[in-house]
Amino acid sequence: MDSDRAWCRLSNTRGRRMSSLRRRLLLWFLTLSLIGWAGTTLVTWYRLSDEMDEIYDAQLMRTTRQLAQMLIPLLEDEKRPPAQRITLARTLLDRMIALPMNDPYMAQFLARGWWHGQPLTGEAGPLPPRHSDPALRNETQNGKRQRRYRFYDVQHDLLVEVTELHNARALITREFAETVVLPLLILGPLLGLAAWVTVRRGLEPLKCIVREIEQRSLQDLSHLQEAKAPREVAPMVKALNRLLERVREGIDREQRFTADASHELRTPLAGLRVQAQLALRSTDASQRARALEQLIAGIDRSTHVVEQLLTMARMDPGHSISRRRQEAIRPLLEETVASITTLIEQKQLHVEIGGDDADALVDREALLILLRNLLDNATRYTPEQGEIRVECREQGQSTVLEIHDSGPGIPAKQRGRLLEPFQRGEQRDISGCGLGLSIVQRIVAMHDGNLELGSSPLGGLAVTITLPGARNVRPRDGG
Repeated sequence: MDSDRAWCRLSNTRGRRMSSLRRRLLLWFLTLSLIGWAGTTLVTWYRLSDEMDEIYDAQLMRTTRQLAQMLIPLLEDEKRPPAQRITLARTLLDRMIALPMNDPYMAQFLARGWWHGQPLTGEAGPLPPRHSDPALRNETQNGKRQRRYRFYDVQHDLLVEVTELHNARALITREFAETVVLPLLILGPLLGLAAWVTVRRGLEPLKCIVREIEQRSLQDLSHLQEAKAPREVAPMVKALNRLLERVREGIDREQRFTADASHELRTPLAGLRVQAQLALRSTDASQRARALEQLIAGIDRSTHVVEQLLTMARMDPGHSISRRRQEAIRPLLEETVASITTLIEQKQLHVEIGGDDADALVDREALLILLRNLLDNATRYTPEQGEIRVECREQGQSTVLEIHDSGPGIPAKQRGRLLEPFQRGEQRDISGCGLGLSIVQRIVAMHDGNLELGSSPLGGLAVTITLPGARNVRPRDGG
């Protein structure tokens, strides 16, 4: 599900147009390629710099130590006078500075030395502190970076300093940059063109789906072809097919509902017309009064049918209740029973409300409609001086509501059919339009509950409704 929702994040929902998917893919591809190339270049650059520093530092240290080992025999040769020894040492240092550099990758050195505190070259300057700074360090002189190494021979009191100019290191680094960057500058446009062609071909299945949908008529709600869809597009095609199937089912359901509703309304309207004509033509006052009474009763029945139709239209089975609140079921039962007291007293029915003080997370208005339809059906089909029993209890994390009556009941084979709109039982002499149980079924489904029809110990119908209890479902914000 998370991968499906990721498609929704391709668009900015707050007042922004969805940008081109092709442009997004190209930007992501080129951006990631650029980041990958830059990261690889930097890592390689630093690794190469470290390796070159290690190589050239080792060469610098080795050169300095070898120079010191060459100077010690000259300076400690007692067969020569001190002035001659210093002259030979200075000549050796000067020769090292003047070494020809035919190879551009060879490091250039500047050597200085001090023996017993005395400089061996004119550029040596005063004797630096022997332990004031690290033996190997970076320096900048005249705007140029230099690498310096000092080696001190304690036994012979000889300090040798060799400074390496960074020309060779800079040259290698620059050539590496040219080797890496220049090919990318050449291949960059080619890579962008290849990415554009690849993305264009990759989005072709989406264009095919769009063309197939555009070429369809309004009546064509058949499934899209899933076999030719790529693996990445297949979930979208399946979702569209499920949507088309739900739309087709909804249209079929509405067409059946419209046909049944027109039939249910046409019959009482025809009867009303007949009664009205009788009242107009009748000269007998008593006959006219009976016709008017029948007319009023017919109007009441038609009003009931219209109200049930409107209730049925509001209770869309494809949506769930959004305004759930914790409600005590028993007060709602008492309120519903009080609303039909007149009919209960006319038939001298015994109505008993039992069970626990259970709570449920429900939409109050929807549950009142449910209870009114169930109790209205029970009072209509229960004979005079019959019994109706209503029970409510908590069962685990659910709330169970049961309504029993002593009426004729419903045969097991007909119970499923009577949950459909405009379906009625065998007792045609009892007024009704066949929408009550269908409305109840929709309300229960919208509450994520369950509805069962069975046989009651009282001899009639037993309706059992299971709703999520107050501790099982989090209430949703009202809309």
